[in-house]
Amino acid sequence: MEDIATVKLNYRLPGDTAQKTLRYACPHNYEELRFISNDLQFASAITMFGLLLRNSKYAASASWSEIERIAKASKTPDDYLQNEFIELVEKAKKIYPKKGRKRNN
Repeated sequence: MEDIATVKLNYRLPGDTAQKTLRYACPHNYEELRFISNDLQFASAITMFGLLLRNSKYAASASWSEIERIAKASKTPDDYLQNEFIELVEKAKKIYPKKGRKRNN
């Protein structure tokens, strides 16, 4: 199985002058959204929300309704922050009825 990317993180610990490096190889092991944990599904909805607000080219096929559906299906019922996020999606859906906001460029 091939890796699709490698993430390299350079950092220093507080009070230390030596630079440290972490590397992570991202394997090509995609799973369908419906097969990943609810936490990761909800995180995906949050990511899509940000991309749609920015009118990102990476969110070309995303919609407010899809984000809302994923968030509602994967939320923990008594999680206050998740419920607040869903309310934000509902408000954004009314404010930006199409794909995303229009750019002023």
